[in-house]
Amino acid sequence: MLRQQVGRLSPLEHLLLTWLAVLRERTTLHTLSQVLHPRVLRAQLLEALEALSRRSLLERGQQASFGLQSVVMEYLTDELGEQFSKEIVLGNPQHLRQVALSQAQAKDYVREIQVRLLVQPLLERLRAELGANAQVEAHLPGLLAQFRAEHTATQGYGPANVITLLIALRGHLRGLDLSRLSLRGAYLQGVQMQDASLSGALLQECVFTETFDAIIAVVTSLTGQYWAAGSKRGEVRVWREGGQILHLARQAHTDQTYGLAFSPDERMLASGSLDGSVKLWDVETGTLLWSGWQTQGTVWLAFAPDGSLLANGGLEGTVRLWDPKLGTTLQELPHPGMVFSLAWSPDGHLLASGTLLQGVLLWDGAARSGRWVSRQLPTRLRRVAWSPDGTRLVGGGDDGHVYVWDAADGTLLQRLAGHQGAVNSVAWSPDGLRGCQPGQRGTLRVECPQRGAHLHSAGADGGGLCRRLAPGRTAADHWRQ
Repeated sequence: MLRQQVGRLSPLEHLLLTWLAVLRERTTLHTLSQVLHPRVLRAQLLEALEALSRRSLLERGQQASFGLQSVVMEYLTDELGEQFSKEIVLGNPQHLRQVALSQAQAKDYVREIQVRLLVQPLLERLRAELGANAQVEAHLPGLLAQFRAEHTATQGYGPANVITLLIALRGHLRGLDLSRLSLRGAYLQGVQMQDASLSGALLQECVFTETFDAIIAVVTSLTGQYWAAGSKRGEVRVWREGGQILHLARQAHTDQTYGLAFSPDERMLASGSLDGSVKLWDVETGTLLWSGWQTQGTVWLAFAPDGSLLANGGLEGTVRLWDPKLGTTLQELPHPGMVFSLAWSPDGHLLASGTLLQGVLLWDGAARSGRWVSRQLPTRLRRVAWSPDGTRLVGGGDDGHVYVWDAADGTLLQRLAGHQGAVNSVAWSPDGLRGCQPGQRGTLRVECPQRGAHLHSAGADGGGLCRRLAPGRTAADHWRQ
């Protein structure tokens, strides 16, 4: 009877039941929508869940969560193993793309159940069909080669399922060619991967033992949902859920990647490197939207608040304005030497840049021309930041001073001393009454720019601090921690 009921289901209804069998516990509507490959419209998802409820194949929980009765879960688990076994043996991986055998982000006990009830029984089926472990191990890389010939967008969970089987079979991934594969939800913590190739691979929601390379740039999206980091060897990684889950990993550039910026709507990530390239990525899928070049490296990127312009600057002494949608250069603004930092005013009309010995330059974004240049300073300005009301600019210098200007005419309002080394970063509290400056020698100072008063100091262990305020947090909040 159960086989007949399941046989009458639509493909989407069947897929939802299979996923609930894999997830092993009550699952929210949001989680179901996130794991489906390919994605479906919310209306279609709700319609399918309602149909399953009418057939009494679903159990509804609190807060729009869904689960399965044990007998239904057992049937679907066995059915999935049988289907996967046939597809792997015949080399026709269809369902293998749509459903994961094991999830890296699942709770530990859930993932252990997935391995025991899904992965291990599937290996037993494959041994029965193909022979001993050696035959199964020799057969699986052929599926990876098959996936590699496709676009990463169509591979789904296929490659991750294959390497899950290989890990369970051989205990490591040493020497394996994983290039140009989409690895979604692979649990790789503690897995040896010496000499494994990840060139051109797309990693989503994977768990590793440690990072690949030294991180030299970090940025968060507007709401803090996404975090991104750039490395010395040009890798860009994106985490979601407030930095808890690895979402993407890309070998984006061939040299140090200092420039990173999320678009205001959090849908795009711009990256720039010393290799001279500027690239724009789709945050959700990891797709490269466009790539541009300049003669020398990029060290800073900044989106206008409305997302209509992207500014970049770096070693060659030019500020470029890009159309993010088209990837075309709209304007090249001459700059006196290297561009060390860029910051848009809150209303998006003005763009400030930090220089070497020239203070701050202010550009009119609409007219794309210079507005004013501050008086020369005997230092390099590493960072500039606007007050929340757009009336003042703050900059941190290599000389250990923090400078505050009137944004209307460039008048220097304050010169705040106190750091023993270079000021690596500056930030305002949301109310605009306090400024925070991490120093190179492990000091963090909180100032009141209006009064020119020092409010708090904090020391740090080891090297210098270089930290931006988290969304919605004041400078004093971070100091108190």
